[in-house]
Amino acid sequence: MVSNATTYASTSFQPDEGIDGGELDRVLRDDFNHHLCVLDCRTEGDSLKGASRVRLPNVLSRRLHQGSLALSNVSPRLQDPSIQVVIIPGANQADQSTSDALVNALRKEAFDFRILTEPVDRVLARFPTLRIDERKMSSEPSNNISCLNLNALRIEPEESSRADKKTIFPVQILPYLYLGNAETAQNADLLEKHNIHHIINVTSNLPNALETNPKFHYLRISVDDNSTHNLIQFFPEAISFIESARLANDGCLVHCLAGISRSVTVCLAYLMTTNRWSLEDAYDLVQHCNASIAPNFHFMGQLTDYERHLGLRSQGQGTYSAPRSPFCSAQAAVTNDTTSSLLTPPPTSCSASPQSSNSSKSFH
Repeated sequence: MVSNATTYASTSFQPDEGIDGGELDRVLRDDFNHHLCVLDCRTEGDSLKGASRVRLPNVLSRRLHQGSLALSNVSPRLQDPSIQVVIIPGANQADQSTSDALVNALRKEAFDFRILTEPVDRVLARFPTLRIDERKMSSEPSNNISCLNLNALRIEPEESSRADKKTIFPVQILPYLYLGNAETAQNADLLEKHNIHHIINVTSNLPNALETNPKFHYLRISVDDNSTHNLIQFFPEAISFIESARLANDGCLVHCLAGISRSVTVCLAYLMTTNRWSLEDAYDLVQHCNASIAPNFHFMGQLTDYERHLGLRSQGQGTYSAPRSPFCSAQAAVTNDTTSSLLTPPPTSCSASPQSSNSSKSFH
């Protein structure tokens, strides 16, 4: 029998942090989906009933390894500090690195967790009812809260940022680029105050509220905030529209319903394209301009694909910290030289907010 220390050598845990297949089977049968969250860090292999695969975009994976990722980004169930967690460690070096980082994050936040000490294939051989028929699962809509639903999952801001900062729209990302919501887009006086006359409406159902006013120019991107829409195809037109506002010394508002997902995705694509910033660098700037941004995971996946398409990489490889203020470096990122303003470096780093801690709970 393989010992715990050698089965998953790179995922270190204390003796009281282990759980074997028998105990896992018991707690899943006794308390399925109520107070238990099972997170599977393996990218391959058979799935266990009740487990969610940990699959993060690169920008979030880097933050998890840095210890700066809010755990609600791994699973929305981790918003509840009383939830009990079981980690299925990775079976290869990359996956083990993910499980190591996740264990460290859970320890830091004082979650009550256990680490599976047996290989999954051995557990499934002993307890075949824990095996999931993935072909059947993929053909049926999932209402199971333990399965990651890309329509619902969002990249949540850190608790410390969300608790003490209320977003006031429009949010100025660059001197000519603004992020807004439905209410902002209807307020002509507010838009005039910020010299905004170009508006990108990133919704399929909100009207162009000021389109009868000849001062305002519109571009509609008709998409909904779910996994069925592809925003990448609209990036070139949106980027061109924002550039036309910049060249006209005009402000451009990018808005959706709440100003946290679709409009954020378009702003990120613009920053990545025109400034040659990685997704991580662009995301950090926008997040620190507006702590409430929460693009859904599907759009983040599209931005990750777009980053590869542009041939961009994070120059800091996870060492970049975003500005504390929207203008601590955004002003420096836009120069008077129109040829160089499209190739500016990422913003100057400032400190980021720490995460809060949760109280420890007993594991039953």
